[in-house]
Amino acid sequence: MDTELRYDYPNPDYPVSVNFWERKKGDSAQTEWVVRPDEAEVLVVNNGELRITCDDGLHSVVAGQGVLITPGSRHRLASSSAEDTAFYSVVFRPDFAIDTSTDNDIASRFFTPVRERFKNTCLVMDEANLRDESALDRINDIIAANTIKKYGYEMATKGYICMLWVLLLDFYGMVEAPFNGKNVPSQDELRVKSAIAYMEESYADPITLEDIADRIHVSRNECCRCFKRVMAVSPVDFLIRLRIFQAAKILYKDPLSVDSISELGFRTGFNNTSYFNRMFKRYLECTPREFSKMLKTDSDKAKKIYDSLQESVTGI
Repeated sequence: MDTELRYDYPNPDYPVSVNFWERKKGDSAQTEWVVRPDEAEVLVVNNGELRITCDDGLHSVVAGQGVLITPGSRHRLASSSAEDTAFYSVVFRPDFAIDTSTDNDIASRFFTPVRERFKNTCLVMDEANLRDESALDRINDIIAANTIKKYGYEMATKGYICMLWVLLLDFYGMVEAPFNGKNVPSQDELRVKSAIAYMEESYADPITLEDIADRIHVSRNECCRCFKRVMAVSPVDFLIRLRIFQAAKILYKDPLSVDSISELGFRTGFNNTSYFNRMFKRYLECTPREFSKMLKTDSDKAKKIYDSLQESVTGI
């Protein structure tokens, strides 16, 4: 028989509901078609496989992935019968963070584009993608805040929802059109976007400025000028910052995979441990060992440092 995931807002003035769900292996039940006219829903899979059907088709979402379902989108859920499935459901009214009750400028610029772009679709996000990882981090922040419930978690959640919404606008090209009515990226922006995509794929390799310039078919000098105009940093500086972020991410999310600091540096593109330590301290104001210790003794401070570095790489 079909079932429906039930949720309640404990406080009507705080329209956010976070729930953890488990479906046992062999459970073939699926939810009914659900339409949430005023609520957005995000599902994050911890274990197993969740099968989500929207009007645009069937999506398979596995551990390390999440999916956003915008207000007004029909969807139904089923899980794989081969293994247990566990996932979080985050349901919230976007007007908690963005006033959508009236036809105001904020709603029309920031809420409506996301709702209309992804209505009747499921937006699947994968933590292996740097772009999607930032959005998933904000979603996990919402889950953590509403699980631990420290004083002020409601305000923190409101902020995380706003950050998530801005990421969706930015990452999927729904930026505000300039005054001439055209929304066309400049040649510099297109080149830098392509160069960054290359660096994200190859940061662990010994790539050079010439490699980056060749990838976007410009000279080394023009490559540097493009980055300066768009990012206000050189491509080499951005590459180093990206590598340090990847190293910090490993320490933050998968510390048991690190055998030594030198091995961590090698995995993220550094062949000199002393230089790796020096660059790490430049961007995080602590060494890799100090950061590892901080994760155990002062996790809030470590998270702030990590989020700040992530913002410098991803934009938020």
